Amino acid sequence: MSIKNNIVLFVCVVQLLFFHSLSICVSAERETVFDRIEAPQHDLVRDIPYLPPLCDDIPNLKKGFINLPDGASIYYEEEGRGTPLVLISGGPGGTHQGFHADFSRMKTCARVIYYDQRGVGKKSSIDPTGKTYTIQQAVEDLENIRKALRIKRWVVLGWSYGGLVAQCYALTYPQQTQGLVLGCSCHGAPRLNTCSREKMFLSPGEKERINHIYDLFFAGAINSQQWIYNRFLCGHWKQQLYYKPENEEAIRKGLYGWLPAAGFQFLIAQDKDRIDLTGMFNDFDVPTLVCESTWDLTWDAVKMEFMKKNHPHAQVEVFEKSGHCVFHDEPDTFFPLLESFIRTSKKSPVSHLCANRSIWPKRCSDFFCQVAVTADTKIGLEREKALLNVYNQAVQDNATDVRGWSLLARRLFDLKSERTHTTILDALDHLEQLLNQSNEYSHELLKGKIIRGHVLDLMGKRAEALVQYQEALRIHGIVSSLHKNAYEADKKVLEKCLSEPFKF
Repeated sequence: MSIKNNIVLFVCVVQLLFFHSLSICVSAERETVFDRIEAPQHDLVRDIPYLPPLCDDIPNLKKGFINLPDGASIYYEEEGRGTPLVLISGGPGGTHQGFHADFSRMKTCARVIYYDQRGVGKKSSIDPTGKTYTIQQAVEDLENIRKALRIKRWVVLGWSYGGLVAQCYALTYPQQTQGLVLGCSCHGAPRLNTCSREKMFLSPGEKERINHIYDLFFAGAINSQQWIYNRFLCGHWKQQLYYKPENEEAIRKGLYGWLPAAGFQFLIAQDKDRIDLTGMFNDFDVPTLVCESTWDLTWDAVKMEFMKKNHPHAQVEVFEKSGHCVFHDEPDTFFPLLESFIRTSKKSPVSHLCANRSIWPKRCSDFFCQVAVTADTKIGLEREKALLNVYNQAVQDNATDVRGWSLLARRLFDLKSERTHTTILDALDHLEQLLNQSNEYSHELLKGKIIRGHVLDLMGKRAEALVQYQEALRIHGIVSSLHKNAYEADKKVLEKCLSEPFKF
């Protein structure tokens, strides 16, 4: 960790101790992240108690579908009258339901538009190939929603990951954006070394139980709804919220708040990590409101400073008693601020900027998308068979996507099946042959060497495994010099595997 990051961490700890001393004054009744109360142990909840979605109880809520040019459809809802305000949910994979508990109050001054992105929720279209799960497609879908609703200009509000979509939309369609609102937004700077501060507030028992729930989810033993709900019960709410949620809120979060289609979250995350918005807003003339939180534990303080610097013309507001959801933790502060911003943005002239389409990365290959969706669709032995079929097809097609071969090897390895060892090594052979042709040292090559070493260890070939770990350490020295601090976790894995054989 760099000196700068150590300083940031020290400041965070000092702030934590100071605010903890005041936590009793902050809230005499509601538990906060500072109370450090360990979530009680409980059995895994498979049958989540039923509660209807909040939108069932909202009067005069208009519901419908918008048909897109490529044949897909988007589910949307709207309420209120006034300036159009479209809400982009977080995740990737969060639904519009996360906004309902709070944003209905805006219907007195705005036409509030909720929607589920392509690949999210139970009603918007899913793409079984995964090819359209990109942020560029999300931006185009949003623009088609605007056209379908016959809106000339609107205020675009993005929360968390939705903030990245909102920023990309505003850069691509500045003349259609009356105002840009970013709530604890994803930064859009892949090289920014940020990390979650949640673990600072979790007990060892909470960490262990949350990790166990993740393992169950990845193994296909529980679905995404059970995963979300049980993590909340184990204390994971501390990453999202300042105040502990009521059980009803946790239930609705589990049932309706997180519904990504197979492959959606992974493919969007890959896209997100290749979009760099650094410096893109230096001459941005659309009114912008940036809302940050001191106790947004999703990131560290480095991220907030980046947002301030990257939006030099924005109105920046910092919330002192909020977590990741400023509109939920401090609604009486957030919503008057939003109303004022919307009123002011009405007076702003149409942007003089042209569309900026230089932000989009190269799309993932069909092979890569197929691996991602397949690994996310099946479970157990079915997943193994499906991935082996993908491997056979890739060999037949002579697939040349390095990232596709790397992902396939990793997903086969994650199965923890002896039956896949030979196939993993073959997939890594394809990966290395392609990289040798380009004479490229990359993270894919580094990870490939590590996985090859792991498989050889599992096969009892320790001497061969050590050769792979030594080569991986050499490659690590090359790639880490290009991206400082980016591969520290890989180095720790290598150091451990050089001293003892790998085992699951």
